[in-house]
Amino acid sequence: MTEEEKRGEGEKPLTREDVLKLIEAHGGPEGLDLSGKNLEGIDLSGKSVDFLDLHGINLSAANLQKADLKDANLQKADLSDANLQGASLWKANMQEAVLWNVNLLGADIWYANLQKSDLFCANLQKANLMFADLQEAIITDAKLQKANLGDAKLQKANLKFANLQEAIITGAKLQKANLSNAKLQEADLRHANLSKTMLGDVKTTYDTRLDSVDWGPKYILGDEERRDFKTSENVYRTLKLWHTQAGMHSIADQFHYREWAVIRKGLRWRKKPWQKLWNWVFCILCGYGGRPERVIIWAAVIVSGLAGIYSSSTLSLLDSFYHSAVSFTALGYGLGMSTPETWVKGLGAFEAFIGVFMMSLFLITFVRKMVR
Repeated sequence: MTEEEKRGEGEKPLTREDVLKLIEAHGGPEGLDLSGKNLEGIDLSGKSVDFLDLHGINLSAANLQKADLKDANLQKADLSDANLQGASLWKANMQEAVLWNVNLLGADIWYANLQKSDLFCANLQKANLMFADLQEAIITDAKLQKANLGDAKLQKANLKFANLQEAIITGAKLQKANLSNAKLQEADLRHANLSKTMLGDVKTTYDTRLDSVDWGPKYILGDEERRDFKTSENVYRTLKLWHTQAGMHSIADQFHYREWAVIRKGLRWRKKPWQKLWNWVFCILCGYGGRPERVIIWAAVIVSGLAGIYSSSTLSLLDSFYHSAVSFTALGYGLGMSTPETWVKGLGAFEAFIGVFMMSLFLITFVRKMVR
C-alpha cells in the first residue's frame, strides 16, 4: 500500500463500532484519547440499543461535523477546538465539559445540559440552544450571533464580552448572570429574567428588544449588589434612556430612581456630607422627582404634626389645624381667627416657607410625571 493510500485510509471517519471497540479496549471512556480524529457524521447518540457512554472522553480538535450526539453522555468530556458544525446535541449531557474554541455553528443543542461547562471563545452562531441548561457555564468571549437561546437557563452564567448580536433570548432565565461588556445590539430579550444580572458596559441599541423583561424586585441589578456604584449608575442611565425612548415611562422612572440611589450610595458622609444629606432628603420627599404622592404624604404629615404643636397654645384643635393649613399654603389667616401667641406666629411663618417649597416640589414632580 502506498503512502498516499495509507493516509487516505487513516482519514476515513471512525464508525460507532470503532468507538465502542476503543472504549472497551481502554476499559471505559474516561481518559480515552480520540483527539484530532475524524468522526464526521458519526452516530454517537446515547439512546441506541448498544448504550454509548462518553463521559470524560478526549475529543479535542476532533472532526464531529453533522455528528449525531442526541442524548449522549459527555460529562466532563474534552471537546476543545472540536468541529461540531451542524451536529445534533439534542438533550446531550455536557455538564462540566471543556468546549474551548469549539465550533458549534448551526448546531442543534435543544434541551442540552451544559451546566458548569466551559465555552470560552466557542462559536455558537446560529446554534439552537432553546431550553438548554447553561447554569453557571463559562461563555466568555463566545460568538452567539443569531443564536436561539429562547427559554434557556443561564442563571449565574458568565457571558462577559459575549457577542449576542441579533440573538433570540426571549424567556431566558439570566438571574445573577454576568453580561458585562456583552454585545446585545438587535438582540431579543423579551420576557427574559434579568433579576440581579450584571450589565456593566453592555452594548445595546434602540433595536435591542427589552419589552416585558423581568428586572426583579425593586429593579436592582447585579452591579449594584456588588457595590460597583459607578458602573451601576451608567447601566441604570442607559436603561432609563432606552425605556424613555420606547415610551415605557413607568419603567424608566424605576431606573431613574435606581440611578439616583446608587449615586447616593457612592457618596461618603465624610467627604461629601451635604450632597449625601440632600440626596437622602430628595429621596424621602419625592423619590428623586418621580413620586409626587410622597410630597402629598409629607405635606399631610407636616400640617398635622404642626397642628398638634399649635394645639398646645391658646388655639383650639380646630383653629390649630386651620392655622397650620393656612400657614402651609401661605394664603393668609383671615379676620375671623383669634390672634395666636408669638411663638405660634413665628413657627407659622417657618411653616409657610416649608409649604411654598413643598408645593413647588409637588408641581415639578407632578408635571415631570404627567407631561411626557
